[in-house]
Amino acid sequence: MIVHVNHLERGWGPAASETVGPLLALVEESGLDSRVLESLRLHLDWIQYRSNFREPVIVRRATDGSGRPLALAEIAVDLRQARHEGFRDAVRHALGKVAAEPDGDGDGTHLDDWRPLHESVIWRFNDLFWQRLSDWEAATGRGFEQALPSGRSDANHPDAVADSVADFWTLLREIDKKGQLPAEVFALEIGVGTGARAGLWLDRFQALDEERGTGYYPRIRFLLGDYAMPTLDRALATVGRHRELVSVLALDALNPLKALSFLRYKILYVHLTNVYDNLPIDELVRRDGRLYLVETRAYLPRQTAARIASEFDIAPAALPRTAERLLEAGPDASVIARAARSSGRHCGPACAWKRGCGLWKASRRYRCHRACSTNISRTCWPGPLTTCGSRSRAEPPRASSTRSRCCTRAAISRCKISS
Repeated sequence: MIVHVNHLERGWGPAASETVGPLLALVEESGLDSRVLESLRLHLDWIQYRSNFREPVIVRRATDGSGRPLALAEIAVDLRQARHEGFRDAVRHALGKVAAEPDGDGDGTHLDDWRPLHESVIWRFNDLFWQRLSDWEAATGRGFEQALPSGRSDANHPDAVADSVADFWTLLREIDKKGQLPAEVFALEIGVGTGARAGLWLDRFQALDEERGTGYYPRIRFLLGDYAMPTLDRALATVGRHRELVSVLALDALNPLKALSFLRYKILYVHLTNVYDNLPIDELVRRDGRLYLVETRAYLPRQTAARIASEFDIAPAALPRTAERLLEAGPDASVIARAARSSGRHCGPACAWKRGCGLWKASRRYRCHRACSTNISRTCWPGPLTTCGSRSRAEPPRASSTRSRCCTRAAISRCKISS
């Protein structure tokens, strides 16, 4: 068995140490066959977000390209949840699943089928969140920034904003000295959130410009770019007195040039924070020198599914269709509200949205690794890679009802594959 420590979070070394000893003791207690241990991998993770669709302990299986089980198996532990009271029982359960024959169905109520990450129903929930942000915030009673790991966006820190403004003003000054400063100075923010940072940035830039008497502020053309129009409307209201210099632009952060081609070579400043972790991605992993495409399946744990079905006044088997209606029309118009009315229990829009939030928060994801064939040009990739890193992002397909995938050698070579 190989143990992978996949986190560098400061201060969590003791937690990893405290976890490894009991884990190894449980492995020894389980009496796993030596052949199973040879292909078993233990991953110690630290998941940044508190709500992350992960159980404290999960089993990840591997299949060949056609879906037949392979010997490779992984147990992944989220150290952030490792002190959960049921942790040891969860590890025993995971070890039992590793020893048993693979069960493609797993436990709980499934909300979708096995598919690459970017096609998961979880991303459709994410899209609904941003399209109906005000409703979600009203239902939960808190702003979306409170869901960030630190409880706020680091981009809004006054010192960070001041440094950004000072650097940009210096750039403009240098261009101006050469007589090359354009009459209109375009600045762009992608992923605008509440618009708070844009407002702070413009406030600071105006103050610095007036202090130094350079007259750059009236020449600023500040673009707010986001794919969700409700978010753009909210951000535009936030920038307040700078409105005359601000325009909103609906754009896809995976392909911003599609909306910005008319401004090619004209934008002098671009800012984005906490954007790419809110975009659909796909993952490739390397195990024992072989590439695998990560596929997931959303589900509700059995007890959780029974509780939510009772709240919605429906049978657990109807939950997948309920989730689909929720995503199509939003909770206030979905079966959640209708079921409550039919049972005589009042559930207005706020109640329906709260229950919709509960369904999303309670969702979990299975994960498996589908082997890519040695012929990379005919393996398992849904679209061209657009960014590289430990998690490889892919452009969503234009239309996809087929399970066939393809991947090019060129796309793979542009990426760092997580090991």
